[in-house]
Amino acid sequence: MTTSTGAAPPRRALATDMVVRAAPPERAGAAAAISSTAPQLGGAFGIALLGSLITAVYRHDMATASRWRLWRAPC
Repeated sequence: MTTSTGAAPPRRALATDMVVRAAPPERAGAAAAISSTAPQLGGAFGIALLGSLITAVYRHDMATASRWRLWRAPC
């Protein structure tokens, strides 16, 4: 479980309350589960996307630096 600071926990509680109230009573548990899972899934995808982007930029920079060194190497 992660702990965050600021205004995120109150907003999350309000959003979960709104989702659970909008669902029929027999589906309230499923609605609460989806409301809890959605931000976790979004955060995981965001971290994966950011990590992939950083890796791609790093690999490109390393390949460019490697080519520059080969070009500048004395014969």
